[in-house]
Amino acid sequence: MTSWFSQTFSRGPIAGLLIESGIICLNVSLISLIYFRHFVQIAKHTDGKIIRMIEHKDKDEDTAYFPVFSFRDGQGKEQVIHSSSGSFPPAYEVGDTVPVLYNPNDPSNAKIDSFFSIWGIPFITGIIGLVVLPAGLLILYWPNLARRFKRQNEASVS
Repeated sequence: MTSWFSQTFSRGPIAGLLIESGIICLNVSLISLIYFRHFVQIAKHTDGKIIRMIEHKDKDEDTAYFPVFSFRDGQGKEQVIHSSSGSFPPAYEVGDTVPVLYNPNDPSNAKIDSFFSIWGIPFITGIIGLVVLPAGLLILYWPNLARRFKRQNEASVS
């Protein structure tokens, strides 16, 4: 007896797409984890101030707020950074003091020192990869697993 799923979809291409996507996500997670770990190790700590919030609406009219912050680097020069991490509702208000990490060799490479700003990319891509890759493998090997389980069930009943 064939299931609705096997009649409607071909397992191979779907499993292949999920497996490839999972591997790509895990690679992105690993590379970004290495990059951000290095960044955190060399970064200098300072305090900054939120000077503006940029509102961004996507095509579905959902809104995210991206902070713009300023800080003084090791040479005393003021740096203004547009954060690439946005949120809804806004995580900060204009005038808030925030902890900042910045590369002393390139102060324009700075981030608000928060979990999501630093570790968001490796965390999210890692979680996606850890869900999608096993799902693809399960879809690909499901007939073999089902047959093995059925044989074990029949053997235990006899």
